[in-house]
Amino acid sequence: MEPVIIRHNYFDEDSGWGLDLDDGASNYEIYNNLCVGVSMKLREGAYRTIYNNIWVNGANSPCFHVGNEYNHDRYFRNITVMSIKNMKQENDINFSMGSSYWEIYTLIAPPANGPWLEEIDYNCFYSDLGEFVARVETRAEGRYDEGWEDLTDQRKRDKYSLEQWQALGYDRHSVFADPLFVDPEQGDYRLQAESPALKLGFINFEAREAGLTADFSKRWLDPGNE
Repeated sequence: MEPVIIRHNYFDEDSGWGLDLDDGASNYEIYNNLCVGVSMKLREGAYRTIYNNIWVNGANSPCFHVGNEYNHDRYFRNITVMSIKNMKQENDINFSMGSSYWEIYTLIAPPANGPWLEEIDYNCFYSDLGEFVARVETRAEGRYDEGWEDLTDQRKRDKYSLEQWQALGYDRHSVFADPLFVDPEQGDYRLQAESPALKLGFINFEAREAGLTADFSKRWLDPGNE
């Protein structure tokens, strides 16, 4: 009945999707996480609120796969930094990624009706590609009980520039710009005062060390408790 909350974590990995809300996982609130080498994925499901996170050099870009219609998913005030050399796009069970566009977002089979997400805005993107690209593969025409594999080659693949993406109604206030981390080479991903992400409403959080915060319940630290 209550949302699952994922917050104040540091994840360091170099493959997969990272925070992978797959198979209809619903009712999540995810914020103040630093993910290096991975990002996140939403598939099916509804009522996921993803905000104020940092994704750096993900193997896969932030992904929205097989979206439910009117899903109430919200994605805002996040920072995404992608690097061509770090991308290792993976094939999901139902589709083959094909050639990479070095994208900021990947959408596979978004909702056929209604908005693809309820809200997606006020995000800061950056990539050594030098430009924003969103990859969208729309649903194929045909009978889905015949299996996705039979329809893979029928899906329409498009890539969008930031201007084209904003024309769809998404990320209208977002920017493609260097977020200006304090010292990313030394693992300090706090933002400098001049960061464009701060102007979009991103709230700086301690993004240097992993570990439990002070409000973590002491009873879970006792190995005698089950």
